[in-house]
Amino acid sequence: MMAISLVIAESRSTFYLLPSPSSYTIYDEYEQSLSQEERARFAPYAPLRLIAVDVQLGDGISHAAKFRLGNEVFFLLKAASGSFAGENRKNGPLVMNDCEALDDTVKVTRGGVLTVAQVSGPARTVAQGRELARIFRCNGRYYVSSCDGAPFCGWSSLEPASAWRRIGMVPVRITATRSVDTLIPKSLQERIRGVVLAANESYRRFFSHFDSLTGADKSLPQWRCECSASQCRCALSPPYDTNDDLLESTRELRTEIENLLLGTGYILTGGSGEIVVTRQRQ
Repeated sequence: MMAISLVIAESRSTFYLLPSPSSYTIYDEYEQSLSQEERARFAPYAPLRLIAVDVQLGDGISHAAKFRLGNEVFFLLKAASGSFAGENRKNGPLVMNDCEALDDTVKVTRGGVLTVAQVSGPARTVAQGRELARIFRCNGRYYVSSCDGAPFCGWSSLEPASAWRRIGMVPVRITATRSVDTLIPKSLQERIRGVVLAANESYRRFFSHFDSLTGADKSLPQWRCECSASQCRCALSPPYDTNDDLLESTRELRTEIENLLLGTGYILTGGSGEIVVTRQRQ
């Protein structure tokens, strides 16, 4: 569950043009980091439509701005300072306010007459048959991006109008298909692992001290935590997984993890000797 602090009106939109998208920390709509291949699909000065200035992510700590590109939602992670993680202060995103969002696609029917002026780089002449996404219009010009071939973005008057025809909505797809039911944010996985490692360290110190006093040489209990895309499962080592020796400390560990999950949309389940974190079903 995300707490959205500010939502941008839909009639007129704000767009951020990212000069070097690969330098930012970008998550998909399920708060998963993009692969290297997915990040490479963003052209320089890729246009992202602002949806929310600040949202709290599923780990309950991290903050990000929420954007849309075509039919996809993305999050740009924020640093503690409030700027974007990885942002170059000397070359930050260009912010375009009060723009008309279009999100449709045109096909070039006459080559060699339409030009696209890139923000940084030479102007490009668009060949016949290429498809362009019209992302938004601002001050009488269109901001477009390529739909096929090498990615590029830039400004165009799209004149003459006889050189293109509209063919549909934006078909942009940056990320591979994912299922909402199979994803736990990596940041939340790491926080769960951190709590479990701290519990194991407490066991190590206690049992080491106990054995030095008694010479009992009891086996050391350990929680082993394995996280997949769909769940995090923590299992207690035998024989402690089936007896009551660590019942109270297990309750405390469960409570600590449950507190981590508050407001995230994930819940804690599991039977004796195990702790399982999964997405809460709607």
